[in-house]
Amino acid sequence: MFKLAGSFHVPKNSGTRLTAVAPSENDMKEFLQQLDETDAVLGQMAQKRCREYHLLSGIPVETYKFPTYKSAEEQKVWVHHWWVRPLRFFYRHLPRGIRSRIKRVAT
Repeated sequence: MFKLAGSFHVPKNSGTRLTAVAPSENDMKEFLQQLDETDAVLGQMAQKRCREYHLLSGIPVETYKFPTYKSAEEQKVWVHHWWVRPLRFFYRHLPRGIRSRIKRVAT
């Protein structure tokens, strides 16, 4: 994949600790170029694997189309109107058995 020729750390004279060494600008440019190339290769491999998976599993190979959302006013459902709040409060504070019976009858 990629290798950095130089080292970012070298041993100090005492030999037990490492000193940070700033790589030259050329080394950094080469390293970043290697990373770019590696990233491009990995991206192509991932796209190829994804296409193969889609073909094998019968999934259509097309980009996802996000749904178009309506305006916030059109999204409002009657459940969220102000006059329903007391009813929701009352329903939520009923005992569980009564709520489950109401649900069964409603569905």
